[in-house]
Amino acid sequence: MTNIQIVIASTDNKYNQMMASRLRSMLNPSVPVIAIIAWSHDNHKQVQTQLTNLDECHLIVFTSRILIDCNNDCESCRQTANCPSFSLREQISANSSLDSYTYYFCSTKHLNNIIANQPISDSGIEYGNEVYWPATASELACRIISRIKLTNTKDIIEVEKTSEPEPITQNKLCMFLQFNLDRSSELRQVIRSQIKSGQQVYYLPLMPGFCMNLCTISDLAAPNLTELFLSLHQQCPPKARELGVYMQMHPDGYLQFRAPERSDDIVNCEPDYLRQLVRLVKEKLNSTPTETVCWLDCRYMPMSTTRRLAVNCDCLILALPDSNNLADITARKEAGLLLASLPNTCHIYENFNHFMEEENDKQTK
Repeated sequence: MTNIQIVIASTDNKYNQMMASRLRSMLNPSVPVIAIIAWSHDNHKQVQTQLTNLDECHLIVFTSRILIDCNNDCESCRQTANCPSFSLREQISANSSLDSYTYYFCSTKHLNNIIANQPISDSGIEYGNEVYWPATASELACRIISRIKLTNTKDIIEVEKTSEPEPITQNKLCMFLQFNLDRSSELRQVIRSQIKSGQQVYYLPLMPGFCMNLCTISDLAAPNLTELFLSLHQQCPPKARELGVYMQMHPDGYLQFRAPERSDDIVNCEPDYLRQLVRLVKEKLNSTPTETVCWLDCRYMPMSTTRRLAVNCDCLILALPDSNNLADITARKEAGLLLASLPNTCHIYENFNHFMEEENDKQTK
């Protein structure tokens, strides 16, 4: 069985390191992967030596096109000796006879433009090697498996079980993660559709109070999120079945958690209290007999906190910007780090259209 070497070489070094670590823990030991390398500006010389010393291997590379399609003339470029792009292209070329294969990280917008402007029959481009950015560890694992020719069918089945997300249960905890723009109206339409189909919907806003467009004015005499956080702080958390005390019916038909007393109470809340709350919500979902979904509407929260909460979710819907300004580029980088840290049980959707298509397919079956 031929050895496999995998290289993660996006332009985001933190993403490379995290993704390599996730893949190492995810792939079944029966897969003949001898190295998963994060190719970055800091270590590309050492990595180049590792690849050169291998006599035979299949090389699978995940990279940004910017690292491959550099327009500089390498012979005249003064940076060649310290250029990770040059050393990466050199290794791919050197290993081309050893069944090397390259996948390219690519935004949805960019890929759609390629397909629209260059028909497959005319361009000769193999679109199967495009990977939407930011990618999850599960997606990369599936691509790796598709390139490995294993002789034992049992090995293939075991690896796929490790890499593929588990089916979503009837009751699910979903996070809607918004970057920059307010996309609350899209979530409102989805919630209305779910209620119309007979589902029960809970809504938990994770954002400053001045952003809570989907919350109605709270009953001042009833307990709210501020009081719930206080009970967690005092180590007297409510039972999962008691969470309804902190909710009230929204005119649109869903149960919302009552907004906190101060606008910053959620943003400034201890991350561990939010994590405990999310776990209580999930416990309540698991004990609810009717088909129920809870939406965590996340906006303007610290990404470190968002990651701690997202790992508990059954699905994540991203509202990613696609411009090239600093804010949008930063948002996509943070999303990449988030996706690399998610477990295989979390289903990822690029937008609500994909999510609703899957929901409608389930209802028609």
